[in-house]
Parts: sequence; structure tokens; C-alpha cells
Amino acid sequence: MALTANHPSCATVRSTRFAERLAASRIIGIEIQDGLAEVAAARGIEIPSRDLNAPLEIPDRAVDVAVANQVIEHLYDTDQFVRQLHRVLKPGGLAVISTNNLASWHNILALILGAQPFPADVSSNSALGKLFGLFPGDAGSYSSWTHLRIFSPRALREMLEYHGFAVERIRGIGYYPLPTTLAQRIADRAPRHAAYLTVTCSRR
Repeated sequence: MALTANHPSCATVRSTRFAERLAASRIIGIEIQDGLAEVAAARGIEIPSRDLNAPLEIPDRAVDVAVANQVIEHLYDTDQFVRQLHRVLKPGGLAVISTNNLASWHNILALILGAQPFPADVSSNSALGKLFGLFPGDAGSYSSWTHLRIFSPRALREMLEYHGFAVERIRGIGYYPLPTTLAQRIADRAPRHAAYLTVTCSRR
């Protein structure tokens, strides 16, 4: 069984492709939006739980692989989320968690210049304190707005180990504003300061 939680939605083709690669017999997804939950169900994804800040409605030790892509930074109770992942995974089961990297070089540069790190927000109404937009279409500043917890590599590792996981690998993804191929070569060699982190860990 595979558990998937993706931002902006588990109803994406990415979720079903992920499960197909694993040859998963069942896919369980977390989806907070009613319309997208219906889309996910039509793709064969079960939606037993809607709130990742609350206990998951999934039995203990039922899941082989859990993927949380760009999700943990949106939660206010990250301890609860990691505890729940540990509970529902089988012994030796894998969790793959991807999130923004607070220690990325562009966030460090922002701090040196006296600005807010790009994925860290101080207002629910506007992206205040940012130097500029990271992506086309940003109105003068990067507006994640709903990011509540931003992790450094060390903090993410310690969070997972604290709740009973063994961290197998931390991979870096991207280096802004470098081209994708060059950025990934650097991220593979120096993941600590990459734009994003992907952590693979196992349930002890």
C-alpha cells in the first residue's frame, strides 16, 4: 500500500504514476479540497483522511511507502504528522519527504541582505519582506503565504530521527537561478545548500 500527499493535490497524475512505478496494489491519498478528492477517487486513490495536522484514519503498520511532496512546510503540527507517518508505516517501510530548504544559498543571501528567506512568511495576507519573485508571474515577491515550518537539512534529519526514523539519504534539488542541468549537478555534490530537500528514511 502506498500513501501519497502532494502539494497542490494528491489528485495529480504524479500520484498515480508514483504508485504505478511501485506496483502498489492500493493508493491512499490525503486531499483537503472536495472537488479534487473526487478527482483522486476517480483515479483509484482512496481518501480516508483530510487533515495532516490530525491523526490519520489509517491502521497501524499498513503502509509500505509514504510520499509527502511539498507538504510538511504547510503544517502547524509537524510532530503529529511525522508520528503518524511512523505509526502507519510497516517496520522497514520508507517515507520520502520533499520540502523547501531554509539553508539554500538564495535564502542565506536574502538573510545577509536583511530580507526574509523566500519560503518563510510573516503575513497571511501578503508576501512581505522578500527581495523579489523567484518564478515568472510573482508580483514582486515570492508568495508562498501558507508556509508555516521551513526546515534546514539538520532540523529535518533531527525531526525524523526524534520520531523513530533512520535517515537513509538527503538529496538536494536545484540551485536558483542556475539552469536545471547545472543546478542539479551542483545539488548532487552540495545538497546542504540546494533549493529543495528530498529525504528518504525508513521506519525503525
